[in-house]
Amino acid sequence: SSEWSQQQQQQPGENFANRFDPIYNLREALAGPVQVAYCVQTMPAPHFSHPKSPLLALGAHLLGLGYLFSEIRLKGNAYGAGCSYSGLGKVISLYSYRDPHVSRTLEVFAGLIDYIKDLDLTQTDVDRAIIATIQDDSPVLRPEMATSLALERYLIGKTTEVREERYQRSLNATVADVKETLLDVFTSGMEHSNICVMSSRAKLEEANDHMEGNTLEISDIM
Repeated sequence: SSEWSQQQQQQPGENFANRFDPIYNLREALAGPVQVAYCVQTMPAPHFSHPKSPLLALGAHLLGLGYLFSEIRLKGNAYGAGCSYSGLGKVISLYSYRDPHVSRTLEVFAGLIDYIKDLDLTQTDVDRAIIATIQDDSPVLRPEMATSLALERYLIGKTTEVREERYQRSLNATVADVKETLLDVFTSGMEHSNICVMSSRAKLEEANDHMEGNTLEISDIM
């Protein structure tokens, strides 16, 4: 694998985000000519070479189809919501789009840790998540796509050995593994997260009225 990819791999005892100097705890809002909201909260997460990475991928899938879908899509009437994890970017994101709410959605994001603590997962839930995500590292490809993916894997260090280890960790995942990983990542991550919301100025100012002491910094984008 390339020298750059080796530098990116996480070593034992490293913080998830210690290879750069990010700014944390930003609460930004972009005001524009839109009547709905697009909300995102991002935080550091493990590199794909980390043992927790495949477990976090399973957990992100379960959160997207469970808590976030129920609270934001069904109860909040947003067009969509989910949890996105990038093992290369070392970031995990909670998001909503075409969302009629701002402050309510951010409260749902903030309540995630309590939800995970009380989460009553079954092994069947985990097994279904495994089935849904297991091919992410080994998709079915046409020849021209396979060559591009081979180059990408070489450049980022996603070797056959790394992919095989991820595959086995996914197959062997238990309820305890997934819950422990989610709690670990989100407990640490929530303390180093950033929030950005795009919506109309009126909706953003209304949201700030409901978030005393924890308001969004609003900027006009047009």
